[in-house]
Amino acid sequence: MQAEKFSLDTSGMEGLLIGGLSFESGQPGGGEEEEEEEGGYSGAQFVAVGDNFQTWYSYDGISWEKSPNGMMDAQNLQSVAFGSNVWVTVGQTSAGTCGVWTSPDGSNWTQRSCPAGDSVRKNAIAYGNGFFLAAGECNGTNITAMKSTDGGINWTAIVPFAAGCSNEIKSLIFETQSQQFIAVTNAGIAYRTPDGTNPWTFVAILDGYANSVKIQKGLPGKILISGVNLNDHPAVWQYSLDGSLEASAEISDVTADIFEGFAYGNGRFVATGTDTSRYNCYFNTATTVAAILPANKNSLFPLCGTAGFFPQRIDYHSGVGVFVVGGYSIDGDLNQFAWSSDGLSWTTGATTPGATSMNAMAVVE
Repeated sequence: MQAEKFSLDTSGMEGLLIGGLSFESGQPGGGEEEEEEEGGYSGAQFVAVGDNFQTWYSYDGISWEKSPNGMMDAQNLQSVAFGSNVWVTVGQTSAGTCGVWTSPDGSNWTQRSCPAGDSVRKNAIAYGNGFFLAAGECNGTNITAMKSTDGGINWTAIVPFAAGCSNEIKSLIFETQSQQFIAVTNAGIAYRTPDGTNPWTFVAILDGYANSVKIQKGLPGKILISGVNLNDHPAVWQYSLDGSLEASAEISDVTADIFEGFAYGNGRFVATGTDTSRYNCYFNTATTVAAILPANKNSLFPLCGTAGFFPQRIDYHSGVGVFVVGGYSIDGDLNQFAWSSDGLSWTTGATTPGATSMNAMAVVE
């Protein structure tokens, strides 16, 4: 496929600072496997997971492939993380029970066993402090969580909160400055824990929250959450680690717009989404949360308005120096990726056959 370049005209847009292109580890390109890095890992640098037991991997964020084994006994994969030279993804099996899989390279996957008695889906996984932590739905008594200290092979059950099933954990990150895992529930409540053991510490109840919240990687020492606010508009909130709200902004002021992905990298925040028909997409970008204004929403994102492109997940790889967005084309029946070094000028990249919802994307950090 011939790559097609798209550039954003930022004239008249407030709060945007266009810098020169910079790469920490060389210019991306080629799609060839990287040389073995320090620590012995030489596999994929980017992995995405989705519905119908699909996974994708890339060495540079530009060239992508589907994993060859189709994940075997998996239904929907909800989250993926990298640590200790291994990838781990979680979700649910074809029977609708707790599912977890590991990969040494991001391409070939092996199913592992959840803790005995844990039969519910896991929505989120993160790596930090030398172990993986995953969490998800309620089992009828408690929200479920589990921990692995051996690269995702064996898992120990954790009860993160007092008994109760009023909500579930929807997303989870490891915040590097505080060395804490931070989780957010579908009730808009954030918690933190250094080691996953009970009890997890309450952080905040999200201000102006409505639904569909997702915690994001952002500035060190900050908690970045995106979702839908009480106006039913896509929005983002920035909190300090003690739970104080520092800034919030609407990504779009159109009620019908759907929020899909949000990422921070190279000094810039980038948000993606679609309208309710999912045939017109948008993105919004700024150098601070406060500068994310609905007026800055732009429809020139790669493939917007063509072939029903549906951008779903976005991430930034600081080592490679690129943002990558992934989604699918409704009309073209294929998954598609696009990449950018600055979050402003985008190039369409690889396509893979079969339009499948993409639930999560992660990078080697």
